[in-house]
Amino acid sequence: MKIGLYGGMANNMYVFAKSFVKQGVKTCFIRDRSDHYPFSQPVWEDVRATLDYDDVAKASSWSWQEWKNWEAEVGWKAPDWLADPLEGMTTDGESPRRGILFAHLARRHPYRRVVIDLMANCDCLLVCGIEGTILAKMSGKPYVIWPHGGDIRKAAGLQPPQSWHPRIWLNYWLVAWLLRRAYRGALWIGTHDPKGIGGHIGDTTSKFQIEFLGIPLPLRRRLPKEERRKVLADLMKDLGLAEPKADWIGFIPSRIDFFWKGTDLLFRAIRQWNRGHNLHLIASGWGEDYRKAKEMIPAEQITFLPCTVSKPILYEFYGASDFVADQFLLGTYGTAAVEAMSCGTPVMMWIDEKAFRTREWTPPPVLNARGEQEILRLLGAVISGGIDLEAQGQLAQEWVAKVHRESIVILQFLARLSERLPALSQDQPCATKSRAL
Repeated sequence: MKIGLYGGMANNMYVFAKSFVKQGVKTCFIRDRSDHYPFSQPVWEDVRATLDYDDVAKASSWSWQEWKNWEAEVGWKAPDWLADPLEGMTTDGESPRRGILFAHLARRHPYRRVVIDLMANCDCLLVCGIEGTILAKMSGKPYVIWPHGGDIRKAAGLQPPQSWHPRIWLNYWLVAWLLRRAYRGALWIGTHDPKGIGGHIGDTTSKFQIEFLGIPLPLRRRLPKEERRKVLADLMKDLGLAEPKADWIGFIPSRIDFFWKGTDLLFRAIRQWNRGHNLHLIASGWGEDYRKAKEMIPAEQITFLPCTVSKPILYEFYGASDFVADQFLLGTYGTAAVEAMSCGTPVMMWIDEKAFRTREWTPPPVLNARGEQEILRLLGAVISGGIDLEAQGQLAQEWVAKVHRESIVILQFLARLSERLPALSQDQPCATKSRAL
């Protein structure tokens, strides 16, 4: 059996693909050439690299040749289980006819024809995002959807356009209609969010039935605090920053966005902090509300990173920090939080434990806080020793081992797949990359 994966958002499908390969599953990761964003490129997952914040926007407009040049510059090579639809395109764009609607979708993006052909060469698909979901439906192959948020919210009819321009609304309804058809045709919709990634925007679980599917992650050894400080010192030096001199170091990996992350609640709590300089935050220096954040919290209590850092460096920051602060609004966790917990690093955030238990899913053991005063109380407990961060981090990593460990997630996926598609044989031949293209 061969699993095909498609969807560039946050490299989640690439992470899944690497785990499938480690577990010995025949895998074809189809590169998403609709997404130029740096954080969606496989190189960002694999190689230690940085980009200035201004360059992130510029890189989002790079041609694919410019991306190829940069990948070569930082030493990245595509794995042999990655298929690039651009390499399979022909000058005439000929492809078997798949109907008027597909012809319309492929007219401006000819690579979609190759994506469909690559999907058709797999036995089952795991997809993420709007384009990947629609193309999976058109491929005729059985597929599983792992939504990232905006895709399932659009399928559920949430977040309609703010503009009243007829063309914008026509496109919105066409995409939403295609997505709803695709969601209803999926083998299952998998997510680790019991609320269906609707968050405080709205409910998607009333529209679609979801099942648990966690992102697979390896576990990393938690370093003693003294060693963590040495790693942190090296990291800060590499980025041209001063090493913070504080008893406790917190790390904010995600963008600064008050609407989606509720980071302002943390900053307001820090602003009330009156216990000297024994607590210091290191935070990403970008996002919708970055400039507001700089005005909210004293400079001596926070260091904003001067550039974006790729996933390997991000993991080093997870491991070097005493705790990670994520979001305080959605009630569930995203990739950053579970990545941190896989390193044995405790995470401060809000988890809607009732939503997890209603579905009989085990909520992650986080430092759970929803409002400003709850955050302040938790910080006080950490500093006073009322909360043992080392023990908390061990609990978090044990939870990841039970819920998100690579071998467990992949075996659960395959078991569920065999229940839905018992005719699929594990012995079916796997087309090589050259044959698929």
